[in-house]
Amino acid sequence: MAAPSSPGPPRSPQPVSPERRPGGERPSRGWGPGLARSVGGAVADARDALARVLLRLGLTPDAATVAGTLCALAGGACLALGAGHAVPWGPAPEGVARSAWPAAAAACLLLAGAMDMLDGALARLAGGGTRAGAFLDSTADRVAELALFAGCAVHFAAAGNATLVALCFLATGAAYLTSYAKARAENLGPGGGGGYWQRGERHAFACLGVLTGHVPAALWLLALAPWTTVARRLRSALRGLSGRAPDDGGGAFARGTRGYDALCVAFGVLVLVAPWLHPLLRGAGDPVGEWLRAAGR
Repeated sequence: MAAPSSPGPPRSPQPVSPERRPGGERPSRGWGPGLARSVGGAVADARDALARVLLRLGLTPDAATVAGTLCALAGGACLALGAGHAVPWGPAPEGVARSAWPAAAAACLLLAGAMDMLDGALARLAGGGTRAGAFLDSTADRVAELALFAGCAVHFAAAGNATLVALCFLATGAAYLTSYAKARAENLGPGGGGGYWQRGERHAFACLGVLTGHVPAALWLLALAPWTTVARRLRSALRGLSGRAPDDGGGAFARGTRGYDALCVAFGVLVLVAPWLHPLLRGAGDPVGEWLRAAGR
């Protein structure tokens, strides 16, 4: 009987973009299944059905990624022209001008988000994504978030509001560090994942703020809250790299749990009502600018 052949040296795993990782985040304990899981399943089914049609029409994953990036850049340009304006419909806080620019920006950002969902589905249905496609997708995501916050920063800089400009920088830093912490940790070892404020959640609340004309309120939320996810991922990465078990789950607020649903509702209500809770949340006042002017005297 012939001796079995040697299996040879094991292959080293190839790094995969965290934005297209097949398994997503590690499942964790929560409060039990929530509404978001059912809604997410229905959305995923509709997305896959649309992706099959688009695949038959010849749309490639990379083309969807590029189209989404162009939509995000267009949305950023619209925000540069009207991030601080109220939408033409619904109530507007006192002293806030109305225009169609927030509505145009919301349409662009929603299309960008749809393309971001479709490119991964197209890649999977086409037989699996490529490393080049994963790299393009992750890079395009960063460009899209930069376009969003840069557009807001340009608008509020022109309006002379240093506070809102500073919030744009903080939101951009949190978004980039959230992705960087995970990607870098996965190159070095286990850990670095988890947390509520992932790419999808940041984009969803940005779209809600733009669609309702409450961009300043959304900026306060996105400039402060996502740093909790940055801290969680840093803690998880340091645990994994020091030989301890990393905590990559979302705990009681993991995606698909009732705790996650509760956070989504709470943050959504906050963006909707924030302009009437405090003047700063509707863009009135500029404490950072006042401090800078006082310090420069």
